[in-house]
Amino acid sequence: MNDLTDKSFEPNAKTTLSAPDTTVSVREIFGIDIVWEVPAFS
Repeated sequence: MNDLTDKSFEPNAKTTLSAPDTTVSVREIFGIDIVWEVPAFS
């Protein structure tokens, strides 16, 4: 492995944002003609 692939995933690692903290409109962000509000990080 090299430096880019030699990474380990720790699912129990503490992070500042453990879950999305806001919602966004798919129509506004992506320009798709659909009425969806989806979770997002601010």
